[in-house]
Amino acid sequence: MELNTFPYRQYNLGTIDRFISQQNGYTISVIEFIDIVEQIIPLLNVFGPSFKSLVYELKQDINVLQSSHESAGLFDDLKGLLCYANTTGAKKLTEAVLWINRCLRCFQTTLCLMLHARKHGYLTGSLAPLIRMAYIYHLRSYHSWLDQQIFESLLTHSPPTLKVVEALKDNVKETVESVFFRIASFEGTLKKFLSHLNNSLELDIN
Repeated sequence: MELNTFPYRQYNLGTIDRFISQQNGYTISVIEFIDIVEQIIPLLNVFGPSFKSLVYELKQDINVLQSSHESAGLFDDLKGLLCYANTTGAKKLTEAVLWINRCLRCFQTTLCLMLHARKHGYLTGSLAPLIRMAYIYHLRSYHSWLDQQIFESLLTHSPPTLKVVEALKDNVKETVESVFFRIASFEGTLKKFLSHLNNSLELDIN
């Protein structure tokens, strides 16, 4: 399945396609899962300080997965590694996967809201209101009061919408319409990826 992702010159999200194409019963590679998350992090950085706390969380969770995977050794698939964590009481590993899911869902919802706002003509000069909505739905209830205040503080430094769109252009001549087309394609891919992850690991979270 060919999918438009962005920006072509900087990020290669082809591993997401392979992940999504797996049928039920196939294992989810720990290494591939980590690779996917690491490839998405640069896209979060494009949105400026707004997602700084998400980037920090994802990097911490990746470190947990990598160290646990190296320690367990025998478990190449994510589900096997989580089963190992449950039997040994390694809650930190399970929490890492849950937090990755929450953070990526917050990002996917932000993109979805961004696309919806543009379609219906109310996309403003700032993405802060949309990012806040996604944060409230997916992350705020899991954050301490201090974490919530840090997020709100970072949100005030969100770059203008136009600056984000410009940063996502494949080249200086690319049109805004083309950028949003690729954003829509990537948002759909990420949504399928997270749905497949939830179904495969039987996760039940927002």
